[in-house]
Amino acid sequence: MKTTHTGKFLQIACLLLLSGALTAQAQTTYIKANNTTALNTSGSWTVAGFPGSGDIGRWDSTVTAANTVAVGGPLSIGEILIANPGGDVSISDATAANILTLNGVSTVGVDMSVANQNLTFAAPLSLGGSQTWNLGSSARTLTLSGANGINFGANVLTISGGGLLTVKYNSTMTTPVASSAGRRSGAQ
Repeated sequence: MKTTHTGKFLQIACLLLLSGALTAQAQTTYIKANNTTALNTSGSWTVAGFPGSGDIGRWDSTVTAANTVAVGGPLSIGEILIANPGGDVSISDATAANILTLNGVSTVGVDMSVANQNLTFAAPLSLGGSQTWNLGSSARTLTLSGANGINFGANVLTISGGGLLTVKYNSTMTTPVASSAGRRSGAQ
């Protein structure tokens, strides 16, 4: 008699599914409120709470003008998505301890693919995983500036889209940027 392992496989798969081991982590999209409240506080977003390590922080038409906002403290977020705010977005924080960590949601850390405005990071940055930053159209610019630089760790940053990446750090980046598209300027 021929023995099959199908029954055992199905039992194990069912147990894993019931235990939650096979579920994908669902991300939540948080919409940026029309204010300059620090990103790590609930009042900065249109819903209670703030984005976590697997969530998306989205700037859209809710923000009616240029928006400069501080990180406010260490913050780990999945992705920054720039859609159609009323002006350029600047995430800044001069405090070295207020690190913004981008983890990447489905390997995307910054999404400017439909952006109608530019983005500036003037805060200490860290990559929580290898990821792609989509800079959108050639009319868009992502600027990295400030005194604290970016920490890649062992992660790889891939640039896509036709936008311009401008690097103006007062310190050096820990790893060069891998670019599959887009344009770059500035010292690294």
